[in-house]
Amino acid sequence: MVGTNNTGHKMQAPVETAAGVERILEIMKEKSPQTKVLLLGVFPRGRTPHDAGRITNQGINQIIRRFDDGNHVHYMDVGNIFLDEEGNLPASVMPDALHLSEKGYELWAEAMESKLSALGL
Repeated sequence: MVGTNNTGHKMQAPVETAAGVERILEIMKEKSPQTKVLLLGVFPRGRTPHDAGRITNQGINQIIRRFDDGNHVHYMDVGNIFLDEEGNLPASVMPDALHLSEKGYELWAEAMESKLSALGL
């Protein structure tokens, strides 16, 4: 869940957060070159599609998805599974519009299952 705390109180610009994510990936590759990374898009933040944090996270995701190299880094954005038909973030999934509920964790696990299997994990 790298990057999510950068859009909390500080509201760091997407390009800055993405640069940090990229550096973390570089360090991981240097220290453990065989490790596979499932890089998830930063989850939606805020209740509505127009929330400033949500828009910032979408900007981060537009950049970090390019870090998928098909070998060591595999990008996956599952954020839409948490949203209702209007793009709102229900309290049943994220009670405080940030942290997952039990239902949210179940949705997350289901969304990643096939990708993790495909990666041999």
